[in-house]
Amino acid sequence: SGTDVTLSSTTTETITFTAPTVGASGDSLEFKLTVTDNDGLKNTAKAVVNIVKADDTNTAPTANAGLNQTVAQGAVVSLNGSGSSDPDAGDTITYRWEKLSGPDVTLSDSTSATPTFTAPSTGVNVAFEFQLTVTDNGGLKGTDTVIINVTDSTNTPPTANAGADQAVAAGASVTLDGTASADTEDSVITSFFWRQLSGTSVELSDPASSQPTFSAPAAGNESLEFELTVTDSEGLKGSDSCVIAVAPVPTADGGSDSDSCFINSMTWK
Repeated sequence: SGTDVTLSSTTTETITFTAPTVGASGDSLEFKLTVTDNDGLKNTAKAVVNIVKADDTNTAPTANAGLNQTVAQGAVVSLNGSGSSDPDAGDTITYRWEKLSGPDVTLSDSTSATPTFTAPSTGVNVAFEFQLTVTDNGGLKGTDTVIINVTDSTNTPPTANAGADQAVAAGASVTLDGTASADTEDSVITSFFWRQLSGTSVELSDPASSQPTFSAPAAGNESLEFELTVTDSEGLKGSDSCVIAVAPVPTADGGSDSDSCFINSMTWK
């Protein structure tokens, strides 16, 4: 959705485009990524890019899809996006819930802040992931996701551990660490998936690795947030996040011009 743009490619891991010129209220572009494996199986994810004018005072809303839940089969589940907000005084937000993964279920109202659905009684453990998108008066958007594990009374979901927050230098090589994630029962963690929640977009070496790496943005002076989702052998999921604070780039001080001084050489470290 949003103003049409031309993508540098539609078949690569990372793509670029030129942000369109927008009006006073800005615009929100929504993109969907579809990945396909060797067996032809597919999965999708969505990303939102808000475009604003340099002098625009409108700020995008913050979506809050609520806490992850573990519920019994047949239970009535309440999703809760009521913690979502917009920092601009007087702005209101609308809600849109979408199921990203899991068996088919029917939400009571996908445009409500707090829709409900009935957990399926399938006889096996299943995990749902829902995405909440909130939109403000100016059309800017924010997204968040929540995991709902549906299980019998004998199994609990795995515990994701995205590692400690880190402070790094601009341009440094950073390793995310999900190896402390664990399952307390006989189940084992069978998959890891990392995704970036905020900050300048970076390319992870392998989003499906327990310890992917990336290069911190060269401009520095910002925070990047990443979310780790782990899945166990019973199909249940857990998630956790970490923040990588990238330090500002140091500023060289050339000193005063009052003295006659010449620099013969300079070394950067």
